[in-house]
Amino acid sequence: MAAHSPFRRRLVLTLLLAVLALLGLDRWLDVREAAIAAAWPPEGRLIEVNGQKVHVLTLPATAATGRRKPADIVLIHGAGGNWHDMTGSLAPSLRARFRVFVIDRPGHGWTAPLPGPAHGPFVQARLLHAAARAAGARSPVVVGHSYGGAVALAWAELYPDETPAVVLLAPAARPWRGLPRRLLLLLGNEPAAGALAFVAALLAPGPVSRFILEQRIFAPERMPPDYPERRGVALALRRVTQKAVTLQLADLVQAFPRLEAGLGHVRMPVEIVQGTADRMVRFEDVSPPLARALPDARLTAIEGAGHMVHWLHRDTVLAAIGRAATRAGLP
Repeated sequence: MAAHSPFRRRLVLTLLLAVLALLGLDRWLDVREAAIAAAWPPEGRLIEVNGQKVHVLTLPATAATGRRKPADIVLIHGAGGNWHDMTGSLAPSLRARFRVFVIDRPGHGWTAPLPGPAHGPFVQARLLHAAARAAGARSPVVVGHSYGGAVALAWAELYPDETPAVVLLAPAARPWRGLPRRLLLLLGNEPAAGALAFVAALLAPGPVSRFILEQRIFAPERMPPDYPERRGVALALRRVTQKAVTLQLADLVQAFPRLEAGLGHVRMPVEIVQGTADRMVRFEDVSPPLARALPDARLTAIEGAGHMVHWLHRDTVLAAIGRAATRAGLP
């Protein structure tokens, strides 16, 4: 026994040092994330829905509409995004025709993460629908980008009578080749997602996050040079958001069959816009099949474009939103 005691002491000391290092890193992340939160405070209202805080920014219409109230529109960002992704791209132009509601999805921006085991698009659609109604939105056009497209589609399936039109931008709304389904299902639990979020929060800032933005999210097109610094990208590097992204992607994989089963009931006008060179959501596997399955859908394929069509092809996206509203008979 005595011969093993030096080894045991070294092992205990190593483990103790590892624990102290993790605690130190955890504290350092707390300080860094508090600074990020202070630099990017909420701009809208924190609306409580069944005990859940949801960040909703309401932007009134700028154009005179006479006695008729402007139509409402809800903008839903994708995985890792927040309200800045929409206020920096579509929202300013849409105010000429709509009253705009920009909502942070759970665990993103200033909306609290979902407390229960379910994190998928239908749970989020119910939460965001309730928050939009509490903020004053009535029968809005719903626009969703990427994961937000899956939430927008779930919204339309859950509330068809309150949704005059839907616009899906590079929607992550059905399976595609290259999606790591088995890995996501393996990581789709609290301990694994939390551990991955811790590692991502340590490694992602700086060159790593810029590389992902340039080579995956915007590529093959060029990212606007000021995008990370001016559009709240730092908020996505917090552990709460990284964990939410993993849990929500795992639940998205399991929600695909339900989304597909409800497509025939989405009878309102739908506009789909996606780049044919999208490196995040494979165009051939998603948008054309969706357009064929939806009863009243029109697809705009932007040749050679990547994932961020609402940033780099704004006029095309705004035209699709205008068509959707006109087809729905909105003023």
